Formats: sequence, C-alpha cells, structure tokens
Amino acid sequence: MELELKAENARLNAYVAVTVAMLSVITAIGNIKNSNIAQQMAFTKGNSVDIWNEYQAARIKLHTDEDALGTITFSAPSEAARAETARLKAKIAKYEAGSKDLMAKAKAEDAHYEALDLHHEQLDIAEALNSIGISLAAVAALTDFFWLLCVAWGFGAFGLTMATVAFSGSTFHPDLLMRWLS
Repeated sequence: MELELKAENARLNAYVAVTVAMLSVITAIGNIKNSNIAQQMAFTKGNSVDIWNEYQAARIKLHTDEDALGTITFSAPSEAARAETARLKAKIAKYEAGSKDLMAKAKAEDAHYEALDLHHEQLDIAEALNSIGISLAAVAALTDFFWLLCVAWGFGAFGLTMATVAFSGSTFHPDLLMRWLS
C-alpha cells in the first residue's frame, strides 16, 4: 500500500517538476521580451514627446507670423511692407506644411507606442498566469491533489497562449480581464 502511494506521489511530483520547469522557462523568455519592449516603449514615448514639442513650436511660430502679417496688412503700404509680407507668407506656408508632417510623425509614434503597450500587457498577463500555474503546481505537490495540477496546467496553457500571442505580434487583447485588473 505504501509503495503504491510512493509511486503515485513520484509520478505526481514528476509532473509537477516538468510543469514548473516549463512554465519557468516560458516566463523567463517572456520576461526578456517584455524588458526589450519596455525599453522600446520608453524610446518611442521620448520620440513622440520630442516630435509633439517640435509641432507645438512650429505652430507657435506660425501663429506669431500670422499675427505679424496681420499687423503689416494694416500698416501703410510700402516696398518694405510688401517684402515682409512675402517673407511671412512663405514662412507661414513652410510652417503649415511642416506642422502637418510633424503631426503625422507624432501620431505614428503614438500608434507604435500603443502597439508596444499591447504586447507588453500580453506578456504581463502571460507572466501572471504562469506564476499562478507554478504556485498551484507546488501546492498540488504538497497536497497530492492531481486535480489541482490540472488546474495549474490550465493556467499554464493560457499563459503559454498569451506569450505566443505576444511573440507572434497578434493584436488579441483580453479586454474583460484587463478592465477587471485596471
């Protein structure tokens, strides 16, 4: 009788060991990717802020030149006023075109940041699910409950799925879970 229990425990412990090892490896690889994504997010956010600042500076210059043009329009017509009007109109056209390009670049950086954030969240979810799976597997080894190991496998399977989704670049996002966690 005791031999049967030891054999059964050995099999359960072997399953637990393999489960913990696999989920730990998946989590470790996911953490490396997640760290790289976090670095890319910081760089992208910095670029976005810089570009939006440049956009704002261009818009301020545009408005300043528009005000100056309006002031010159009310002044007495002269050759100097006409030359300044032409110069200001050229600068205004340059700022309008440049600010459109800057806005497009800034929006592209913001979209890139959002895409990176999605994968960051996917990997965070994978890590959490794998950690839960590892914890449940450890408790299953202590309590000799095979059903608890099966629950751990369920969490691990969902964690592996989320890691795979993140690595594949998928846009899948478990909105319900994230709304609950936010």
